[in-house]
Amino acid sequence: MPVNPDQSASTHRSPLKTHIPPLLILGVSLLGLATPAAQGEVTARFDSFLKTRGDYTYQQPVFAVNNGPLRIDFFPTTFWTIGRIFYHDAMVGQPTGGTGTVVHWDGEAVGTVHRSEKGQEQLISAVLEVDGKPHDLLTASKEDTWSGQNMTLIKTSRVGPFLHRATFILRDGADTLIIRHDYRAEVEITAERFQGYCYVFMHMMPESFLAWMRLDAQTPSMLKDTIETGGKPKTLWTEDIQGLACYSPTEKLGVVYAFPEGQHGLSHLVYRSGKDVKYRAILFDQEGYPAGTELSWSELLTPFQSPADHWEKVAEGILRHDIAMQAPNVPPLPKQL
Repeated sequence: MPVNPDQSASTHRSPLKTHIPPLLILGVSLLGLATPAAQGEVTARFDSFLKTRGDYTYQQPVFAVNNGPLRIDFFPTTFWTIGRIFYHDAMVGQPTGGTGTVVHWDGEAVGTVHRSEKGQEQLISAVLEVDGKPHDLLTASKEDTWSGQNMTLIKTSRVGPFLHRATFILRDGADTLIIRHDYRAEVEITAERFQGYCYVFMHMMPESFLAWMRLDAQTPSMLKDTIETGGKPKTLWTEDIQGLACYSPTEKLGVVYAFPEGQHGLSHLVYRSGKDVKYRAILFDQEGYPAGTELSWSELLTPFQSPADHWEKVAEGILRHDIAMQAPNVPPLPKQL
């Protein structure tokens, strides 16, 4: 549910700047509980919010990045995974699961919030670049704050058999979050060890995001439908796509997920009644990989506001624009860590 349900509907979308410097900075701002980012500024700081799980209520630590339109809450306690995403104070990404890469390795899920007796994601570093200057978030004081025109948050970790780097890019005033995941297989990956769902991106949307529209990789046309509510959790489809848009008719709010530069991959949409709409994107396309294999995928995440009778046109315009964009350039993964 939006934090501010009285937010007026609008079809306005700030233009996405087409030139992406080699290592853009992830623009971050306050949690939204205090002063919003000034115009032309991205801010970042440590904060927290009250979270309830069952009968247990606690303070969830966050690292909040705000550029005005967008606020991104990273959860340091779950390997700097994105936990919440807000667009003009309305939630479009919620913490009913981990947002990011998950692989099944030796029979166990590894990545984001997953922990098991066999292992978990191993965090190596978390760095915030502010206008090109790096700041080590693992040693930063919880009282530190940052501001600038561009920010990039770069997390490096080991996820199962992969050395993994997640890059999150946000610019001042932009309404698009740019995400890139890079991987290198550190051991030979065999089909026997690499079983189960293994995917690059995952997003949990509020349950009201019932209308969807996707662009299949093999056709230029858009396919669309509305989710039937109630019942048990269900997978609505599994298809090779270039992008997806989901929309809440009640909140007049939507979000577009697009893969730039012609990237595409097998993805699926899951409806979980009473919980969320769950989007798993880019399932790894092979059962195994030789040691040393390097892989990368990028995604542009763009929320929007629109009246219900106009959302499809708005979403399609954003989606077709964003799939034509260039993927962000980043340095190669380090040879050794």
